[in-house]
Amino acid sequence: MSFLIQPASGDLSPSVVFDEGCRESRIRELTDKILYCILQQREEKAWALEHKKRFENIPTYPLQENYARLYEEAHKEAVRIVEQERKNVVEARTNYIKTTLNLIIRRLRLLTFTEHGKGKVYVEKKLVPAYDGYGYDERDIPYFEKYPEGEERFQQINAAISRVSEFRDYVEYFSDDLNALWKEFSDLESFEFIRVEKGQNNAAATEETAKTEKTEETAAEN
Repeated sequence: MSFLIQPASGDLSPSVVFDEGCRESRIRELTDKILYCILQQREEKAWALEHKKRFENIPTYPLQENYARLYEEAHKEAVRIVEQERKNVVEARTNYIKTTLNLIIRRLRLLTFTEHGKGKVYVEKKLVPAYDGYGYDERDIPYFEKYPEGEERFQQINAAISRVSEFRDYVEYFSDDLNALWKEFSDLESFEFIRVEKGQNNAAATEETAKTEKTEETAAEN
């Protein structure tokens, strides 16, 4: 696949092509370069050759009349180049992505699995110290399996998940190996969230959730 300007290698900073603002700036930069340094020169040479063949004086090339057409062509090529640069960046970081995903997958397995299988996240209203340090506020507190120790466990799970948040933009460009790892990670980061009402224990809340889901499934079948 040939390009009017060779795409940058994988050494390019990921933010240049994945951060939306930086990506737009990169496209504008490439569009101007392609338009004025390549397309305009190409058109001017063809324009000059056409008049020379007719033994005519060469008038100034009418850039304004052709600007819209040349800009569209340049912009389309710039977008194509940036898309290839995204692929190059992800490919260059493959080993880092694979190592990090494997590390986080192992971490999440340790954090999310209990002796009965994958644990659940419960959400319960609790009285907690107010943000201003005066008194208490009632807030929804998510925790993993048990309270209060499960609150810290849930924070640890979120911290592990956040380690790979930068990869979410790269998924479209993953190889088959990375896609398999990402699927494994996605399964681990997905939880069943169960609301616990006052006076209700976790087991009862889980049973109630299961009954609700069964009722919804039956209704859908009918």
